[in-house]
Amino acid sequence: MGVSGSWALRVGLALGALALLLQGLRGWLACKRYEFQPAEIAQLARHHAGLDHELAFSKIIVELRKKHPGHILPDEDLQWVFVNAGGWMGSMCLLHASLTEYVLLFGTAVDTGGHSGRYWADISDTVISGTFRQWKEGTTRSEIYYPGDTIVHQAGEATGVMVPSKHSPVLRAQTPAPAAALRHSC
Repeated sequence: MGVSGSWALRVGLALGALALLLQGLRGWLACKRYEFQPAEIAQLARHHAGLDHELAFSKIIVELRKKHPGHILPDEDLQWVFVNAGGWMGSMCLLHASLTEYVLLFGTAVDTGGHSGRYWADISDTVISGTFRQWKEGTTRSEIYYPGDTIVHQAGEATGVMVPSKHSPVLRAQTPAPAAALRHSC
């Protein structure tokens, strides 16, 4: 076997090992018990849907702290920061983050839209106020979501989004945290 054959074998073995590692990680995540369940977050958000978003957010934070003591950041650590991705812009406030899941509040005060990007995460967001328009890859029509609706994004999906001002959802994602950073636009 020549130098190129040896190199190809090493690359093949490395890719095979990486594939096995990723498959093992996905299997572990499928069996893992998470602190926050998508249905719990969606139900809580639906309960406060239609309220002024700031009032709804404060009530949601209080209830999450009661149900999950020690897992929601204290008030002095809550910060709203801008997020820019795929041409759209919003603001988020992280409530909980671990190596395998996060919960955050999101909102936008101006109309925005663009590409969602592809995430290596299963994400659910429940609309508190405003609307959310989504155009899924592989389709020719968009869907509009209203307060109380939950939008589920499976890992690997990508969409076009149109987000009018005053859109405010609660998001929950389950993923290895480093994978959430691997979003890429296609």
